[in-house]
Amino acid sequence: MSTRACYVFKQSGPYRKDITIYKHHDGYPAGGISWIKAAKDYGDQLPADEFGENIDYPSDKMVTGFMACPSITHQAKMFTDDYKNHGDLSYHYEITDDNYVEVFSHNYVLVGEEQKSLLDNEYEEKVELIFSGSIDEAVKKYVPAEEVA
Repeated sequence: MSTRACYVFKQSGPYRKDITIYKHHDGYPAGGISWIKAAKDYGDQLPADEFGENIDYPSDKMVTGFMACPSITHQAKMFTDDYKNHGDLSYHYEITDDNYVEVFSHNYVLVGEEQKSLLDNEYEEKVELIFSGSIDEAVKKYVPAEEVA
């Protein structure tokens, strides 16, 4: 079974919009934080363009790193409008610039009668903040030492 997650890259500035990426698997905290760390490392190594300019905004480096990094599997990964558009998430991550992350868990609670078939039951989504801090702190908390590059 896949652990679905969204990654929300927070954009600063008056004319910038947050960018959200849905990834179909490995979204549990050890996997999700590994992807975020890989995106940061890859984004930090991006070469300048043909005019000698680097990416200015840290969040743009993170998004580019997340989508282009070869160590982040490309299967079932796509841009989406909002994490709220996905009713099957286990987690979502909010990444600010290239150094801060918040991890949210999504749980689904049965509402109504349990005797009904699963299809007839209604579920309420509970979203809970389970971590807030730097990407390095998240790596220390969630990613086993042998997986950190």
